[in-house]
Amino acid sequence: FMHNRVFFRIANKAHFIAKPSNLMDVESVLTATHLMGDGDLTSSNVLETLPTAHKTIAKLELDYRTEGFNWQNNILPKIKTMIRELFNGMTAAFPAMGESKQSRALYGVDVMFEVESGGVEVKLPEGTFCPSNKSICDAYEKDEDLLRSYNNDVFSCLFLGSASNNITKLQ
Repeated sequence: FMHNRVFFRIANKAHFIAKPSNLMDVESVLTATHLMGDGDLTSSNVLETLPTAHKTIAKLELDYRTEGFNWQNNILPKIKTMIRELFNGMTAAFPAMGESKQSRALYGVDVMFEVESGGVEVKLPEGTFCPSNKSICDAYEKDEDLLRSYNNDVFSCLFLGSASNNITKLQ
């Protein structure tokens, strides 16, 4: 299953690592600024964690329309396929992972977009077992109903066998 709410973490500067010192520029290489602690960014234009919003998706579709960035018809299906292939591969390599009907787990998946000559491709830099929900909490800080809804969706799917409209079953 996959929760339909995704979060965008967008860097302030384009990713550029032509020389080793570029790796020290957190505004271009580190989008998970919640890992840094409070007060470590000196820029007033701090990096943001953005819940999926029509404005964010619309802006990406506008900025990358010539590359074929279409969330519903192109990008989201690629993400779902990538996640399904990840877990199919994991259970093939580690069969015990998929054997127990009693086992439940929450995974986090980081996805990056790469503009290539053939369009926009999705890349999987990391999958995490039992991820921190800190970024979700930060994103929902001003909207407790959204945070409660997300937590209820995940709990209901994992432990009650009930998937809300916010959850997609990956076949």
